[in-house]
Amino acid sequence: MKISTLIFGLFILGLSGISWAEPVYLKCSTSNPEQDFTERFTLKINERTGKITHSRSDGSAFIANGFFSADKISYKGKRLRTTFHYTIDRSNLKIRELMDTTIGTKHFKNERNGRCSIVEMKNRKI
Repeated sequence: MKISTLIFGLFILGLSGISWAEPVYLKCSTSNPEQDFTERFTLKINERTGKITHSRSDGSAFIANGFFSADKISYKGKRLRTTFHYTIDRSNLKIRELMDTTIGTKHFKNERNGRCSIVEMKNRKI
């Protein structure tokens, strides 16, 4: 047996032990104590593909590239003149939403904090 064939076989066996996680679904809400408004949205986090699907309560949605570290997940999205920056703490599922809005020469920042919960997926038909 050739050494290259043996090394290739060991490599394939090593890869078979890698287990990619299934996507995780979260239900989240953020608010600011100074405002009488709560933002509700759902997330599909797929660490294997690096993508996050953010679905708003008004029916709009976007797909973002996620940045995954050992302790947090972050991503951003844009809507009209506002860029939204999200950070989720992996240990307690607290979420921070920073909004940067530019109107003409004026720049506004706003912050909302909240929490996410894991959506348990039951047996699905599709």
